[in-house]
Amino acid sequence: MNTDNQQIHALIRKYCESVLNKDADALLRLYEEHVRLFDMWNQPCVRGMAEWAPIVRHWLGGLGTESVHVEFKEVEVQVERDLAVLTSFVHYQARDSAGVVLRKMMNRLTWMLVRHASGWRIVHQHTSIPIDSKTIAPKFNGAE
Repeated sequence: MNTDNQQIHALIRKYCESVLNKDADALLRLYEEHVRLFDMWNQPCVRGMAEWAPIVRHWLGGLGTESVHVEFKEVEVQVERDLAVLTSFVHYQARDSAGVVLRKMMNRLTWMLVRHASGWRIVHQHTSIPIDSKTIAPKFNGAE
């Protein structure tokens, strides 16, 4: 694995660790100040850290005794100079303090990353989930 891919996979690990540890500051450091996000929840677009930070803090700060375990699967990365695109299926599991899975969800994720002297940061994030074509209901667990 080349250095760019190693650094990007390290960013993935930091993302997973930050969520598991409910460390909003660590998670937010992975994003550019002017990040643009297309997410599934409530707002069609989130622009910049001023909008993103309160969402992240509310999510991680509202977990109480629950933890969220994140796993990236089928990661594909394309690097061109100082920009990279990552696509992956990301599995989230909310667990209680005994480790029992309370809920789970699979997202399709696209990140656009920009290179800095200190490493890669997320400048754009797009998440989605499959929709059942007959019922128009979201398939939170992917193809299940």
